[in-house]
Amino acid sequence: MSHRAYWLADKHGAYVGSGLQDRTGRSGSFLGNMLDISVGWDPQWSFLKRVSFDIGYSHIFKGDYFDKVPNGPEKADTNYGYTMATLKF
Repeated sequence: MSHRAYWLADKHGAYVGSGLQDRTGRSGSFLGNMLDISVGWDPQWSFLKRVSFDIGYSHIFKGDYFDKVPNGPEKADTNYGYTMATLKF
């Protein structure tokens, strides 16, 4: 389980990749929090000793920046899940 909080480096700067920017800085810099939960499994069977598996879920709690920034998206939290397999050489 992990928690991360995200801020813009400069409240006047752009949120890179999103096309959002408040040149006045009035929207603030706090983007939100992310909570991530994951579970891993390393099988001990001889034919799978070089493989590990993970499954996880993340929830992004969007910050006030998205309500205040000009042309910002609707404020709605984001959920996503993922799976991963890792092959060790």
